[in-house]
Amino acid sequence: EAAAAPAAVAAEADVMESRRWASGGPRPVTAPGALSVLTLNMLADGLGLEDFSLVDSAAMRWDHRRQVLLRALVSRNPDVVCMQELNRFPDFLQPAMAAHGYQGCFAEKTVSPCERFGMPKDGCAIFFKRDRFRLLEHRRVPFEGSTQVLEMVRLASDRSEATCENTELIVLNTHLKSKKGNEAVRVTQVTQALSLARSLMAQYPTATLVLAGDFNAEPHDRAVGLVRAEPSFRSAYADVESDPAFFTTWKVRGTSEVRRVIDYIYVANGEVVDKLLAPTHVPKSRLPSWTWPSDHISLMAYFTRS
Repeated sequence: EAAAAPAAVAAEADVMESRRWASGGPRPVTAPGALSVLTLNMLADGLGLEDFSLVDSAAMRWDHRRQVLLRALVSRNPDVVCMQELNRFPDFLQPAMAAHGYQGCFAEKTVSPCERFGMPKDGCAIFFKRDRFRLLEHRRVPFEGSTQVLEMVRLASDRSEATCENTELIVLNTHLKSKKGNEAVRVTQVTQALSLARSLMAQYPTATLVLAGDFNAEPHDRAVGLVRAEPSFRSAYADVESDPAFFTTWKVRGTSEVRRVIDYIYVANGEVVDKLLAPTHVPKSRLPSWTWPSDHISLMAYFTRS
């Protein structure tokens, strides 16, 4: 049975409902044929959840979090969903997302910290609307010399044969090495990801390519700078990444409070038309909360193909 939120918490503003689009309203401005991509680090089930010292432990229970997580993923009806730190793919997310019209692919890490807590390995997953896309290719690409992975799907918008000509969208999804002191590892991982991206763009020059995920690096860090310097890529959030009001993770673990921008959506061969901004309401306990399942917020952008 799911945990019931106390009345005082239920009276608080909903984290998700406090979000607005860059165009100014509660609903996005789109264009004919526009595609939408959402990315979220879901906070793996069982991974150090007791460290969130200000969050009610009942709100951290999986039977509650899974309901809030599903709402966060499907309520805005994205065409594509990229997830990181996911360790409940076959037993929950895959069937739950299928019930909402999505097909999913999972790329498990080689070694996962979740195993230390007796939980399944985490990894990355990409879901896409079955009525809009057909899967042409899925790849799990381990990063050299580390346990993290890069996931790729190549999608067509029709039901025809899998050929180069009908490739409409390529999605790269990743979760880079965490923690300070690992910047050189993240730079190496980004270099490998960009090499694959260039190869795919050369092979499928008419396709739109999206690179999304948790980079564990801030906008001024070298790993992000490499992506920003890539001529083909534009960040969906380039104009707000340095805004003091913007963040993609905000949490209290132990006695340490952290508020940073470390999640990104980059687009090549596409023009961003709108994006979902950060919440204007965050509880004093920060994230996760009763109304939000993770210590990261989701990013979501609409874009048209160039």
